[in-house]
Amino acid sequence: MQESTLGFFVKRRAYGISGKRLTFYTEKHGLLDLIQFSSKKSTPLFPFGLYEVRYTKQPPFTHGKVEAVSFFIPSINSAYTPVNQSIFFFACDVVHQSASYNEIDRKGYDQLFQWYTNINSTQDPNILLLDFLIHWMEALGILPEFVGDFDTVPATQQFFHTDQNFNPATEPIPWESYLLQSYSSTLSRKKIFNILVNHLSQQIPNFDISATRTLLNQILK
Repeated sequence: MQESTLGFFVKRRAYGISGKRLTFYTEKHGLLDLIQFSSKKSTPLFPFGLYEVRYTKQPPFTHGKVEAVSFFIPSINSAYTPVNQSIFFFACDVVHQSASYNEIDRKGYDQLFQWYTNINSTQDPNILLLDFLIHWMEALGILPEFVGDFDTVPATQQFFHTDQNFNPATEPIPWESYLLQSYSSTLSRKKIFNILVNHLSQQIPNFDISATRTLLNQILK
């Protein structure tokens, strides 16, 4: 039986002698593994590219077989600069380790779709990176709420979930508003990135993105 879905390409592994095991984060199944065999007509797959995937599933085989893959928004090709590709690799790593297989997560997919479709309008890679983390952590339900000045308040007092003496009268600051107001600060960028990733690591079992995290810390300058 042939099926189709939209999905973000997040991982590639070898499968047998000539095949590839491809992982997509999809709108219908969460993480989905599919098998693709070598072909001259195979579409190149960009990290975290959004693709329309047609595949067949034939029991008793566990994974479906890819029949066709096409880029869903071709205009985003222009956003794949070397720096942005590092961010997309990071997004692949994060989503693959924190999403679930065969579990529909409409909110997660919609948050990533919203982030992805705005890529061409985001000129600063720092904003692109942090905006990804904010969208994805909000979908997971683990995005901390910012309540203080990022350059002066200690990290343990910046968010509701860590501030034991939090004053309920203090209103949280929307992330988008804070980033627009304070994005010129290099210190703020690095602190936001590291605090969000550390929090993500604490919430997801066996979460390890040390390789892509080290690379991105070099980009946030």
